[in-house]
Amino acid sequence: MKAILLLLVMAALPAHAAIYYINTQAAYAAISTTTYAPGDQILLARGMTFYGKCKPLGSGSSGNPIKLGAYGIGARPVIDLNGQDKGIALWNQEYWEIADLEIRGPGMNVGTGDRWGIYIGGDIANNTLDYFRVVNCVVHNLGGVATNSHTGGITFVARGVSGQTFRDVVIDSCTVHSMRQWRGIMVNGNNNGVADPKSRDVYVRNCTVYATHGDGIILLGVLDGAVEDCVAYDCGQASSAQLVGPTPVAIWMWNSTNVRIDGCEAYGQRTPSGDGGGFDIDYHNTNCTVQYSYAHDNYAFGCAVYGADNNATVNSKVRYNIFSNNARVVSGSPDFLVATWNGGSIDGVQFYNNTSYWNPATSGYAVNVYGSFSGTNPNFFRNNLIYSTSPNLASVATTAFTLDHNLYWYTGSGNPNFFYNGVSYTSFAGYRSGSGQETNSKFADPLLNQPTYHGTGMPITQFTLQAGSPAIDAGTSFSAMGSLDFYANPAPQGVARDIGAHERTAGSVVVTVDNTDAGFSTDAAWPTSTSVAGYLGTNYAHDGTSGSDSGRWAKWTPNLPSAGSYEIFMRWTSGSTRPDAAPVHIAHAGGTDTSKTVNQTVNNGVWVSLGTYTFNAGTGSSVTLWATDVGWTVADGVKWESR
Repeated sequence: MKAILLLLVMAALPAHAAIYYINTQAAYAAISTTTYAPGDQILLARGMTFYGKCKPLGSGSSGNPIKLGAYGIGARPVIDLNGQDKGIALWNQEYWEIADLEIRGPGMNVGTGDRWGIYIGGDIANNTLDYFRVVNCVVHNLGGVATNSHTGGITFVARGVSGQTFRDVVIDSCTVHSMRQWRGIMVNGNNNGVADPKSRDVYVRNCTVYATHGDGIILLGVLDGAVEDCVAYDCGQASSAQLVGPTPVAIWMWNSTNVRIDGCEAYGQRTPSGDGGGFDIDYHNTNCTVQYSYAHDNYAFGCAVYGADNNATVNSKVRYNIFSNNARVVSGSPDFLVATWNGGSIDGVQFYNNTSYWNPATSGYAVNVYGSFSGTNPNFFRNNLIYSTSPNLASVATTAFTLDHNLYWYTGSGNPNFFYNGVSYTSFAGYRSGSGQETNSKFADPLLNQPTYHGTGMPITQFTLQAGSPAIDAGTSFSAMGSLDFYANPAPQGVARDIGAHERTAGSVVVTVDNTDAGFSTDAAWPTSTSVAGYLGTNYAHDGTSGSDSGRWAKWTPNLPSAGSYEIFMRWTSGSTRPDAAPVHIAHAGGTDTSKTVNQTVNNGVWVSLGTYTFNAGTGSSVTLWATDVGWTVADGVKWESR
């Protein structure tokens, strides 16, 4: 059998290709003095650590790349920088695959100077380097302190000459973290900015970056590419004295065309001065998009679009994203930012079907638009939903940017604030009348599920529309909007698009059981109350004591019209005297789930998802709340919503 496998491996290799098994330091050192041929494989032993820079020579060819990877069983092979500035380096080489390796330095806060984990570059004028794959690698604790913004974990850089580019680059399933270098993952696709040709077909996928001194992930000088399904968090840790480039953003692009940020999460982004936001379509970009992504708890904005340096940023789209609890530090920062400077302008920017939980730590507006506009592409803010604890909702300094079919809601006291074209307004009606904007917009409670969520992990049921939400079918449609919402539901589903990032499923079956309905039962009499607002119907029930009540329970039994998958939501009035881990048992078609608890100290008067299960038709299912946790246990409403 081994002979057959060996023959199969040999048959898969090109003629004269070789496999190099590296399991000693001497063999590892020899890598950097060896010129490899197309189809060769350099495989480091798993579980071993190798010291110093790995700088193999040679290039592969189309269909026969050179592979630098791992063999055996166990942990990834480790490349320790051991005082060198780079872990893996390729220069003016192409057709390489790098996979399953760990590159480490001496520690996050050790040493000075520039460091790189994986460094791939070129400096041949009017030359394209083809085909690179970096897969399942980990880069961390590189040491040093960046002196320029091109240092980092995984770096592609065209340097020093005009016309040096890359083509067909994929960085997939990599992790970069814990370093005082500037960028986690960077592809710098050309040397001379807008005057130079761009690198093509560049994709960063399924990667995680955290704890860098500057940016998380950035594409520069790229034509056709994307950052997809990536996470960047707690980046931008440099002090103001350590700032070595543009102020940092978690995930962004510059001087690029047809590039997407898609399905990403950005949170905890810091900055020593400006920026500090989640996503950024920076200046010199054309036809770039941020979509289906989630930015939360950042120092500054959710997403920015910039124009600068005597050039226009053209046809930007920010759509079907969720921004939550941003503007934690940077004074005046918004969730949605459009700004220009130094002769730059915006020629087309579209914000639509985004949802924002606007809860800033400073006094900024949720929407802030200022600067110069040029060209003929549309500039607007449509179908967006802002749920705000701040009265400052929208500030737009120019009539070149229009707003309509949005939904705003301010949960605090006093009046909401709007600013348009030099005039301030302190009511929504006055703003709409005086500005001529928002003709079809609304100021109303959007009836969202868990509208204040800003936890780690992409929202699943949070920010979804409840039945009866005024956002349903209240949006507008226009060309090239996309066919899916944030949650991958088809859009539209009703007579019109919904406002916000969620398109509520058409024809959903919703069965609600309140504490006053026939389907509600208890072990014994539970008193009712209206002392805390936010209850469903006319009142809510409670167990009557502040202690732990063994054997006390409340049950909701629906009469489901059809079998199928239903998501369950529970509602209560919250307070500091409520239980924080009240057990809930869910009886469904497959059995009973006894693992759930609810925290009734928070989420007052909102529907909180308990999960999705399969149910039979009829009255055979139930949800039971137990009063065994300490606190006044509240029984209000439960609903089943078909999925």
